[in-house]
Amino acid sequence: MANIHFLVGGSGKMAELALRTLCERGSASKFGADTPLPSFDSIVAINFGSQATFDKLLAFCEEHGIPLIQASTGQKLPEVVKTAVIVAPNLALPIVALMGVLPAIREALEPFGMEFGVVEGHHPDKTGVPGTAQAMAAAWKSLVFSVREKFTQLVMGVPQEAMAGHGHHFLFALGGGVEICISTKVNGRVPYIESLPWLGKKILDSHLPCGFRTIQELLGS
Repeated sequence: MANIHFLVGGSGKMAELALRTLCERGSASKFGADTPLPSFDSIVAINFGSQATFDKLLAFCEEHGIPLIQASTGQKLPEVVKTAVIVAPNLALPIVALMGVLPAIREALEPFGMEFGVVEGHHPDKTGVPGTAQAMAAAWKSLVFSVREKFTQLVMGVPQEAMAGHGHHFLFALGGGVEICISTKVNGRVPYIESLPWLGKKILDSHLPCGFRTIQELLGS
């Protein structure tokens, strides 16, 4: 397969990082209102932007038959789409793979009367509960406790240099004098971009039909 060209939607920090990194390692361009169709055989679009950006990028992808990775959260998705759309609130693929086995771990521990909880810590500008934490809590059948205060997160193990961009999750199971903790720690934003060349190839090699699928479903296919 020829090199993949990534069409990046959004103007925030993640979009800028993705565009810069993908340009350095391959080929990418920024999506805009007057974006022409890139002259590449293999194209994958990814949205890090707002609802308006997603809507425009989706329409462009539907018109040209381009698969789209929806990496933003908290946006309204249409019921029907005319291209393949991969819903990917987390692009750290090892964490996505771990999330696939969490329900089985939770089920194995359930007979022992343990208490379950999820604690998540992110950079201060992450005001809501991230999609990854919500998905973990759903698999763990527990509440989510969010932490944004700097010094508390330092105690949790967040490096000071990563305070402006990180995602830490702790899944607890407590009971009978036993404490089990599964933790995932991503410091900085680069790890979320590292997976994109592999993910783009996986999407194109899979020849996905139109419709939505989660990134977990894609990895399992």
